[in-house]
Amino acid sequence: MIGPFKHRDYCEVVKFHGDLDHPNHMVLSESHYEQRLTLSTAMDYLFRANILGRVILFIGYSFRDWNVSYLFRLVNEQFQKLPGSPTGRRAYITVPDPSDFEIQLFRERNIEVIPVSGKNQTEDIASLLSEIRR
Repeated sequence: MIGPFKHRDYCEVVKFHGDLDHPNHMVLSESHYEQRLTLSTAMDYLFRANILGRVILFIGYSFRDWNVSYLFRLVNEQFQKLPGSPTGRRAYITVPDPSDFEIQLFRERNIEVIPVSGKNQTEDIASLLSEIRR
């Protein structure tokens, strides 16, 4: 499952909803989410470019979040399968204890699920990131 990530010499982490180092850009309210989903900022253009040229790993997202579901649908509609991708997948996502239904929802959007344990989620993701780094 990790194979597609091994083709890169580095990994870039993008915090799509902001971080504590940049509090003015954090997504905290419904209006912030709506603004974020216009996909019209410089970071959004970088995100689109990354989707075209890189394999993307989503951590901490699920279809339970309406904004995330919308984002995945939009990405799939706009870009579909990655040209030259070994799997044809647009992206990968870590999901704690995914159901078959969740796996199917993501696959319909060309996103492959990497299952992690709900009880050991932090450790599993840390291990995954360590493996990708090698």
